[in-house]
Amino acid sequence: MLCDGMSYTYAYLLALYNIPRRIVVLANKKFVEGENRYDSHTSVEVWDSSRNKWIVSDPTFNASFRCEGSSELLNYNELHQCINKGNGKLIPVNNGINYISGRKVSDYYLPYSELLYAIKANSVPETNNAPGVDSFELPFVGWYEESVKKYHSPESVPAKY
Repeated sequence: MLCDGMSYTYAYLLALYNIPRRIVVLANKKFVEGENRYDSHTSVEVWDSSRNKWIVSDPTFNASFRCEGSSELLNYNELHQCINKGNGKLIPVNNGINYISGRKVSDYYLPYSELLYAIKANSVPETNNAPGVDSFELPFVGWYEESVKKYHSPESVPAKY
């Protein structure tokens, strides 16, 4: 549950400075199918007005991402497209110091690309200076709610946002 706390705290701090942000929940296929309640992750996207788009800013790993062969920082929808084009490879871009030992993307027990099987990005209604704040969900709308129903113990499922 480290990622939930870090993501919500980071989003709160961004809100204090009126920086547009949205919480994003990621999961692999096993989580969606009800096979492993721990194969999910919570992260943040930040609106980059200079690029006019959302950018991954994952506080757990202090990283953003690009696709191999490009220097452009990506949002989660673009990361999903990167790995699904057949030969795409995610490249973590470290945003500074990793203060917690073992908290690099390469140290995580799952390959980050597996967590991009399912994505739920929340819209941020109070964010009126960031175009394109609509929610999006992959692989289908409602995947998170359907997945959570498959787990019998509410305390074992990531916090509902």
